[in-house]
Amino acid sequence: MAPSDDRPAALRVLGSVAIEVDGREVPVGGQKPRRLLAALVMQRNAVVSTGQLITVLWGDDVPASAPATLQSYVSRLRRLLPPSARLVGQAPGYRLAVERGVLDVDRFEAALAEATELLEGSPAVALARLDEGLAEWSGPAFAEFGDEWWAQAESARLAELRLHARESRLTALLALGRDERAASEAEALVVEQPWRERPWVAMLVALHRAGRQGDALRLAGEYRSRLRDDLGLDPSPEFVRLESDVATDALHLRPTPPKTPTLTPTPTATPTPERGTGVRLIGRERDQAAVVELCRQRRLVTLLGPGGIGKTQLARGVVVELAGGAAEGQPVTVVELARVRDDGDVIAAVATQLGVQTQQGRSVVESVLDVLGPRSVLLVLDNCEHVLETIAGFAERLLQVCPDVRVLATSREPLGLPLEVVYKVPPLPVPDAGSDHAGHAACPAVALFLERARAANPDVAAGPETVEAVAQLCRHLDGIPLAIELAAARTRSLSPVEIVERLGDRFELLRGSSRVSDPRHRSLRELVDWSYQLLDPDEQELFGRLSIFAGAFDLEAVEQVCGYGPRRQGGVASVLGSLVDKSMVQAFAGPRTTYRLLETLREYGGALAEDERPELVRRHGAWLAEVCARGAVGLHGADERRWLDRFDGLFDDLRLAVRAALDAGDVDAVLGMVVAAREHAFRRLRYELIGWAEAALALEGAAAHPLGAAAWGIVAYGRFVRGEITAAIELGERSLELARVHGTETLGLAERALANACVFRRDLDGAKVAILDLIAVAVASGDEARVAHAHYMGSLCDTSSGGRETSRVYAERAQVAAARCANPTAMAQAAYATGIWLARAHPVEARAELERSEALAREVGNLWFELFARTETLWLRACNGEPGPALAGFAVVISAWHRAGDWANQWLSLRHGLGICHLLGADELAVTIYGALEAAGAVDAFPFEPTAAANLAAMVDDLRERLGDRAFAEAEQQGRSGSTSAVIDRIVAGIAERTASVTPPVVTEPPGGGR
Repeated sequence: MAPSDDRPAALRVLGSVAIEVDGREVPVGGQKPRRLLAALVMQRNAVVSTGQLITVLWGDDVPASAPATLQSYVSRLRRLLPPSARLVGQAPGYRLAVERGVLDVDRFEAALAEATELLEGSPAVALARLDEGLAEWSGPAFAEFGDEWWAQAESARLAELRLHARESRLTALLALGRDERAASEAEALVVEQPWRERPWVAMLVALHRAGRQGDALRLAGEYRSRLRDDLGLDPSPEFVRLESDVATDALHLRPTPPKTPTLTPTPTATPTPERGTGVRLIGRERDQAAVVELCRQRRLVTLLGPGGIGKTQLARGVVVELAGGAAEGQPVTVVELARVRDDGDVIAAVATQLGVQTQQGRSVVESVLDVLGPRSVLLVLDNCEHVLETIAGFAERLLQVCPDVRVLATSREPLGLPLEVVYKVPPLPVPDAGSDHAGHAACPAVALFLERARAANPDVAAGPETVEAVAQLCRHLDGIPLAIELAAARTRSLSPVEIVERLGDRFELLRGSSRVSDPRHRSLRELVDWSYQLLDPDEQELFGRLSIFAGAFDLEAVEQVCGYGPRRQGGVASVLGSLVDKSMVQAFAGPRTTYRLLETLREYGGALAEDERPELVRRHGAWLAEVCARGAVGLHGADERRWLDRFDGLFDDLRLAVRAALDAGDVDAVLGMVVAAREHAFRRLRYELIGWAEAALALEGAAAHPLGAAAWGIVAYGRFVRGEITAAIELGERSLELARVHGTETLGLAERALANACVFRRDLDGAKVAILDLIAVAVASGDEARVAHAHYMGSLCDTSSGGRETSRVYAERAQVAAARCANPTAMAQAAYATGIWLARAHPVEARAELERSEALAREVGNLWFELFARTETLWLRACNGEPGPALAGFAVVISAWHRAGDWANQWLSLRHGLGICHLLGADELAVTIYGALEAAGAVDAFPFEPTAAANLAAMVDDLRERLGDRAFAEAEQQGRSGSTSAVIDRIVAGIAERTASVTPPVVTEPPGGGR
């Protein structure tokens, strides 16, 4: 299993002694071959005599065959070692020549040395390097050989360095203000090493900063006692001074603002309101302040309470406070889980909201964790109770792997994790029975009712009789906000006094009753039941049926899905209007009025409509299939923006319908929805759809289905986007073969995937064949948007191969087709193709076309194409006298591609960034980028110009000459070491440092995806 020159390899001794190739361990053999490897690694790059190696292998009991056996071991080891670790014969024995970065010990020591230098000035960077170094360890150095005479000294040296790295990590955490984490890690280290002073020092400082002066002094005394009783020693003078400073509350020990580098923040998937905006939290000021403080101090906070208690509203208020304050600057992402009905969709929904695409060779969870990495972000997981097990497992891994991510969850049950802090959201305060009118009016529950009542009926007066009735009502409703709001809505037809009279003894009976199994649901469940009983039979029936919708819906949807039976479609509009008036359904104004059920009401209605569920599921799926089919056509016309937005609004329902169709094995339904919605998914980064296509293809009969070949084309394209080029080609060819065998169509999806994959492989002949097929099927379809896209692809392909004249012809044909269909994306693609072929000879005209392309994509909301065009407009700016602003823009672009999982465009953008860094004289950063490209195998892929590869090679030669071999190799290693996310973060931070005074262009939303 000799590795080839281009297969990444590593030698490992920080744990088990091993050789790794492509992340897999290569079998070295028995104990003696492994012992030989360990001895050679220990004295790497130095000659080890044959006699010494024989002694290591056999000790005092040396057989006569030892020299011959040693030679056979050496021969086998040579075959296993990678080219970067060569075993050469050199008198009087052998020398293992190991290149920099191949051995885990070297990587660890380099990280530790760099972190030590950075610890005082850049603790965040030092912490990241320490984490990278410590990640190299998987057990004691040299494993089972560590206690043997020939390995003891080196094993002990490395163990001491490991402890030093862990102690330095405590120093970095304290410098960054992460006192709680420093204290917990110091405590663990004290248990292992009770006499080392630095962990005790870290605990004292962290506890003092947390206001626990007494605990800090108690621990100082404990350390003194341990030293005296166990070793007969006294603490150092430095420790004595620290103990005195803690006792006197010295100023220098008080918390200081943490030092953090400027990094591109994780995108806020849900727009964050400015401070002071949003829903007014009546009576929640104290709760909000308490939860904000918990979120600053703890990593997992769960807001706990029954439905309707106001958990979501409180969480939103906390988000406003944390995200809006200039001092915090905390990026926030809100993930709404209420409409995710299946455990299998939970993490996919989180990934979609974060804008994360599944990365090459990684699961969805691994991709999310990899992208979040060391970023500082508050992740709000709203409504977790119905997917508790899945979300708890995800949160546990998240907190373990991502040190600066904090989680705020809302749930009816705790997540049950060790780090969790539960904040029980209380009901709003209600008036005491004996309080006066002024006391009633000032009570938060009464104030909420009156505000909502006046919104429903401006004539509601706040006289003594009304306020007394409202106070009585709020006491009956236990101060639950949603219950109060629903009751307030009834003031359209009943006065507060009349509402109280209609309550009867119902809520008195339930207060403290044990008849409801879950006491958290008593008051709200009964209130919803009471509200439901106030509806007439038509309203009750429609209310139950509306629970089939997971998200927003319009009147047309209600008529098609719920309008059956004796009352049919004709009367649906008036009944729906009545439900809106009674606040059982929310209405939102717009060109088309949309509606939504509060989640608690939807759950209640779902139980009522259980007998109708099969029919509702069938009709719901049929409605979505029909809307998706119309949307697929609409996305290729002038009204693209409206259809993209409509698909966005339908996505929760689409997820629900696809899951139901998959569970039922309904291949026709699921393929119909998935294939029709594909363009929306590509343009708006809804990459869950690719997973749905894969799941659908596992159903019986999928291969022979008329849409089966197209679904395989979707999956092939997904592989291309993730950089799995071989798989993309294999699946694209499978799609074409299925279409040929069954007489079906690929809808151009297979050809699209194949053309892109072949270009990235520099197989321009294969790409041209795929392009010609793509154009042929597009022309045959009569769809001018597909024709424009096919010729745009042809133009880019010919530009890559140097065919400027055919590139121009293709671009002109794309322009003609785009003009015919007036589709914004088609026009953006045509303008892009025109700009690319113009770029070399006419840069001014090219820039105008590319900027027009970017503007068209932005206007319609095609997030992927906006960023794709931005890549080239930035490159032209750099080539025409604006390298600084262009490089600043590329920092945003590169981060966006990486978050979205678009492997191909990530590396294309990095190649442009390399060129700009070379132009600016940022040589080390340029070489780091080159190292990253080289490690990913993306140096030569996808040149728009045939001279691009030669230009890059010339730049690299120039950089090597300017830096010298040693500095070049060190910078190159920076791009090759660590995970892809760590490398990207390193490069983006370098760009940010280089362009600190430059304002980058604004990107609408971090896009990603495919072409």
